[in-house]
Amino acid sequence: MFTATPFYEIDGVRVPFSKTYESTESYFMQKHKTHNFMGFKDSIDLTKKNAGTIKIGYEVDGFYYYPDLMFIRNSRLFADKMGMNVAYVEGVRFSIDYDRFVITFARNISEQAKYQLQLGYADNQGNEILNEISEVQYETNDIVWLYTDTIGKIDNAYTQFLHDIDKNDGIVRKYIVHEGYEQYITDLRHEKHFVLFGSEEHKRLFLNSNTLVAAFQGIDTFSPYPKNVINQIRGILNLNVVYLQHGLLHAKIEHIYSSEKVDFYRKWVVSSQMEFDELVNNYHLDSSQIIRSGMPRFFGRKREIKQRKLKKVLYAPSWRRNLMMGQSYKGSGWQPNEGLLKKSIIMENIRKLFNDEKLSQWLKEQDISIDVKLHPIMANFSDFNNQTNSNVQLINDIADMSEYDLFITDYSSFMYDAVADNVPILLFQPDLDYFIDGIHTFIDYVTPANRTLADSVYSFDELVETLKRMEADSLNLNKHLDDYEDFCKCLLILWKLFMRR
Repeated sequence: MFTATPFYEIDGVRVPFSKTYESTESYFMQKHKTHNFMGFKDSIDLTKKNAGTIKIGYEVDGFYYYPDLMFIRNSRLFADKMGMNVAYVEGVRFSIDYDRFVITFARNISEQAKYQLQLGYADNQGNEILNEISEVQYETNDIVWLYTDTIGKIDNAYTQFLHDIDKNDGIVRKYIVHEGYEQYITDLRHEKHFVLFGSEEHKRLFLNSNTLVAAFQGIDTFSPYPKNVINQIRGILNLNVVYLQHGLLHAKIEHIYSSEKVDFYRKWVVSSQMEFDELVNNYHLDSSQIIRSGMPRFFGRKREIKQRKLKKVLYAPSWRRNLMMGQSYKGSGWQPNEGLLKKSIIMENIRKLFNDEKLSQWLKEQDISIDVKLHPIMANFSDFNNQTNSNVQLINDIADMSEYDLFITDYSSFMYDAVADNVPILLFQPDLDYFIDGIHTFIDYVTPANRTLADSVYSFDELVETLKRMEADSLNLNKHLDDYEDFCKCLLILWKLFMRR
């Protein structure tokens, strides 16, 4: 059996790559691995060279092979989707031969040449951003940071914005809002620093920005330009995104968001060791790309360590991708399929919560209440009229997780907010078989090592029986809290780092 050793060759000298690994290209159009595809990465110091050529190849049993076919994904150097094979970086001209995968470089090229090249793109290629780049990208020396969550809500980016806005460091900071933001942002003291998504001001700031601070995935959550337009000019406009996340990285989704798939996340913020390990080992990020400060919304939480009795329950199920029609091209997120949603297993079980007579009688006898918080994607398609269970109510917002004695969810990363507030968790997964078969964006979890944070139940009857056991004996309710405390030691360290920023 032969082993291939990849190498780069610079001016005829072959150097094996310092790091090889199993690439996320092993997931070929699937959520599970379909084959074994190797990847490699390295850095090449060109500071002492004025000119040269770089090739990529591999060695097998003493023979050397060079590819004659290549595909560039997420290029940070060449605007290859526009057919461009030349780029200028810090006075160095790079060019690539797409047929032979040979890169040549030469030093002492003026910045004026780079500027003229951009003007040439704008004149000849018809990309709507390029004219604007040539007009506005050189008009200011301001350092610009833009903060964005997603349409219709505030999250970690807003919290980070509030933390940063009063810093006297010369950085221009703006929070990107959507129409109707007055309905979900009640404190308007910093409204002069708000910019409307998609506006001309948003476009100007976007093209001048040094850093984009984003809490949600996808270019359409922070870019005023369509994704295909942004992708066309990779290599000219290279985005620098700090990804805050809007929940802990609990899902195995490297097939979508690894460093090979999405290159504009230059920094990731994490709240736990398990996330750090996952990003380094499976997403193939360098450790220097990971900010171990904790999610901004965890900042300032006071963990109340106590044993609880079952009186107040929060149920917040996640959304399902298979119940969506698709994503809106206008950036408004996933659009539900109302027909499928109403007939789904998850909605069937939610209706039981509101209408099951035996459950209703027991909740009244034990004076237990259940608040149901639907995911925003599904919230507008609930139909719980004529409910019989007055101890179950639908809520729009969660004021304080710590007020609850039990948090029930299914596949949501929001469970770690419960961990942070020391609230026991139960996973209710009536459609688990469908989940494993791929109804959502992922089929497996990232889990903390040597810890059990929650038990799981898989039917409505099993859910009710588990609630009764938790009410009868609080040991059944609180049995995993020691694992929460151990896990949160790491989180608390990271929050302290955030406080010192």
